[in-house]
Amino acid sequence: MAPPLEWFAGDLLAHLAERWDQLLIRQHYPANLSVSRPDEVWSAFERRPIRSPAAAEDDERACLAFERTHNLASASSGVSGLPPLWLLRQGHRFVVDTGTTLWTVPVDAVVEALTTVGDAIARRLDENDPQKWSHIIERWRGRSASSGFGTSSSS
Repeated sequence: MAPPLEWFAGDLLAHLAERWDQLLIRQHYPANLSVSRPDEVWSAFERRPIRSPAAAEDDERACLAFERTHNLASASSGVSGLPPLWLLRQGHRFVVDTGTTLWTVPVDAVVEALTTVGDAIARRLDENDPQKWSHIIERWRGRSASSGFGTSSSS
């Protein structure tokens, strides 16, 4: 059995607050890559034809930005070796990809789950040390409503 996963909750909450709209609105892969799942982005990037050094740098930056937003494991600062957890919206569903398992889940279910997790983390951080965490909690509670799913949190 795998050891328990310890993740700095403040990092995840900050990630969700900062990237909420990108997670919920973006529905395409970076750099015009043709892949069947998010976990294939880097292998497709390595296989693509290189048009020019500048284009290659742009594509790499786009892939990095995509990973930083859509792979929740990248939310952790300083913790390496976390298993991937990719989320990418495709229409009325999300692709949820762990690198080994792939699910498609209704958008509302993903939004509800992320909101529940974010609200729970915000409550715990606020109970623990409200001054230390106030900035992150405020960002979470004030995340953008432009996605149509913005500030429905109950915390």
